[in-house]
Amino acid sequence: MDSGRSPRYPAPMEAGTWICTDGHVKHSNFANPHLKWDLKGQFCSECSAALVMGCGKCGCPFEPIFNRHVLPRFCRACAQPYPWVESRLAAAAEVLRETQLGDEEQEQVLTDVRDVVRDAPRAAAAGMRFRRIMDKIGGVEILRGIVTDILSDAGRRILFGA
Repeated sequence: MDSGRSPRYPAPMEAGTWICTDGHVKHSNFANPHLKWDLKGQFCSECSAALVMGCGKCGCPFEPIFNRHVLPRFCRACAQPYPWVESRLAAAAEVLRETQLGDEEQEQVLTDVRDVVRDAPRAAAAGMRFRRIMDKIGGVEILRGIVTDILSDAGRRILFGA
């Protein structure tokens, strides 16, 4: 049963980017295609989520990632949000349910965050509303920790300032 391969050095595979469904980049070997690891069927060492190589909806492979702190947010082929975007938005919704905000204000905050995540034309107005509502409840730091990874640099400035 021993293949002669050390468990520390898995089997070779094609070049690609592997990201867990919670958004931890585990492997992106486009910069050096000679580094090849077989991560299929493996799980994230940080959170135990499954590792994937592309969009779960259409199968389009992830583009190369050269900065592990800048995650793709939407599939370039089908425009669906990646699982880490959806899970962070769901976590933000959970936090908002624990506040004194009414249902309408909670939904407005989530809509505003979605607009900023998408870099939509309404992002600036969404950011203003977000800050106004967060000032009422003082929950901006918790939400910052949840959504920061799925925002562009411009989105971070819009929601949280400099």
